[in-house]
Amino acid sequence: MLQSVWGSLQNFDDFSGRATRYEFWWFFVLFVLVLGLVEFIHPVLMSMVAIVLLLPFLAVSTRRLRDAGQSPWWQLMMLVPFGILLVMYYWAMPRPEEPPTTEQPSNQ
Repeated sequence: MLQSVWGSLQNFDDFSGRATRYEFWWFFVLFVLVLGLVEFIHPVLMSMVAIVLLLPFLAVSTRRLRDAGQSPWWQLMMLVPFGILLVMYYWAMPRPEEPPTTEQPSNQ
């Protein structure tokens, strides 16, 4: 669990590739818990922590949407009321099955 969260924090600038559901949801849970605890301590401090964690969150969310076969641009739906519900649905989607290739390997 902590390894996937730490990996997401280390790859804060990686908007390419994919993120598994496991990696994303553990990061999301820790993200929400940290913001909730810091909000309880001091609201201004919570704003600063949210700003620091925003880039890693957007990066892992982009990779998760890509892994689910969706466009990362769907994140913009979080800016409209109830749009987060659609984005959360996409975050929860499994990776689409890869179509089997019919090409024969070359023997050369």
